[in-house]
Parts: sequence; structure tokens; C-alpha cells
Amino acid sequence: MHASIEQMAGRVAALLEARHGLKGAGLAEKVARGGTRLPRELREEAEILAGALEAVRTGRFHGAEDHARAAAAYDVLVRGLAVTPRTTLGRRIALRVGLSLAVVAALALLWQRRS
Repeated sequence: MHASIEQMAGRVAALLEARHGLKGAGLAEKVARGGTRLPRELREEAEILAGALEAVRTGRFHGAEDHARAAAAYDVLVRGLAVTPRTTLGRRIALRVGLSLAVVAALALLWQRRS
């Protein structure tokens, strides 16, 4: 049971590094470094999984209930990290370029009316 928590934490840590470029020694450190770059829901679930891993390592893990909560957090994290941030980044860039073009066009129209 405990090895699976470590495997889940390792998989999520690898996804955080691959998808968000977060560096660190383990899951807890990567989540701490991620800060607000991670969506709040993912950050909260990652903190739960990191806490479960810490509980396993310190002997405070309480069996099936903790394992079920850690597994639920893992599922949310894997689904949430499956979407690559590059897709989101591309959308943000396209939105900013479009907004900039609209502002430039509006300023050009105003300047043309004054002339």
C-alpha cells in the first residue's frame, strides 16, 4: 500500500516537471516552487498527495481512508496535468495579439477622425 503512494507521488512529480517545468527534489518541493503557477485545485490536491507521502515516510499513515484520499487526489492531478500548458499558453498569446490589434485599430480610427 505504501509503495503505491510513493509511486503516485513520483508520477505526479514527473508530470509537474514535464508540464510546468517545476524543478525540485520531490513532490512537496515542486508544489512549493510552483506556487500560483499551478491552478488552485491542482495545487491543493498535490499538497494532499505530498502530505500523504510525508505521512507514509513518518509512520503517521492511517490505512484505507488516507489511501483512498491520496488516490482521489492522484486521479484529479493526472487528469488536470494531462492538458499541456502550451495549449493554454498558445490561446493566451493569440488572445493578447488579437486584443493588441483591436486596440491599434481603434486608435487608428480615432486618429483618422481627428485628421
